[in-house]
Amino acid sequence: MKSKNLSLIAGAIALSLTAVPFSVKAETSKSAPIQLAQNPPAKPPAQRGIQIQLTPQQQTEFRKIDNGIRDQVQKLMTPQQLQQIKTAMESGKSGREAFAAVNFTPEQQAQLQKIFITSQQQKEALLTADQKAQLARFRQQNGNSGTSGSKK
Repeated sequence: MKSKNLSLIAGAIALSLTAVPFSVKAETSKSAPIQLAQNPPAKPPAQRGIQIQLTPQQQTEFRKIDNGIRDQVQKLMTPQQLQQIKTAMESGKSGREAFAAVNFTPEQQAQLQKIFITSQQQKEALLTADQKAQLARFRQQNGNSGTSGSKK
């Protein structure tokens, strides 16, 4: 059970600290917004990124991608790194602070970047043409070209 909690913590921290500029927030018509991006939740909703209405199917696929990210990040980190995050959080540090304190090797950093870029591309591939246009406008307005390189 501790291993599962640790993987959830590590995954949540990794997702909240990524530097991936692709930020999509899913909203349903009947419930509160579901944030599927890697932005920290401390920002007000208007500052969290682009607002794109996702279908229930897209939301499900985004969650699958996010779960895959968590699993990949957990496999990438050493037991010592996972323990370092757990200990820091138990001592009162935020997830962001705990994750920032981990010393990743250059290889791990490159692999983390690859994981997040790939997941961004997978999510972007799920978007409709209209959603992609919204994303392109958002990126243009914010001086962010994205990392996927595709403008479909």
